[in-house]
Amino acid sequence: MAIEPLQTDEPLNEVVVREQDTDTVMLWGCGSFVVSSVTIFVLGVTPFFIIQDIGPTNSLLLALAVGCLPALLLGVIVTRKRGLPAACGTLGGFMVVGVFLHLRIQQAFTAAMAQQASVPEYPAFMAYLIPTSAVLIGLLVAFISYRVETSVKSP
Repeated sequence: MAIEPLQTDEPLNEVVVREQDTDTVMLWGCGSFVVSSVTIFVLGVTPFFIIQDIGPTNSLLLALAVGCLPALLLGVIVTRKRGLPAACGTLGGFMVVGVFLHLRIQQAFTAAMAQQASVPEYPAFMAYLIPTSAVLIGLLVAFISYRVETSVKSP
């Protein structure tokens, strides 16, 4: 009768560590990339659909805190668990969140110029500063989390 995992009937004195095959590694990598990027995007943008008027600074900061802080936490956890593919997914998710933030803040200023809404309390350059900051913070979180993950595994 065959002895697992080697499929031989030769008894061994040592425990044999089973290595993952390439397909499994690719599946986990691609899956962690997709799941982390989509989840971070959904977490980051959902508050902006709930809080419609982001003209007041408090509303903008509340939407950013409710959306981006859990996304950052998720990025750290996923990157620590799954490594480089998840770090790249985290960065990809925050890049899409950054584009969304830029368009949403620009929309607030455009509506104000068309006199359909009140003028936002914050300056117009925030339409560039906040999305860029979101992407850079996502990059920093992914990089730091990945560096910590690799340094923990190294002897």
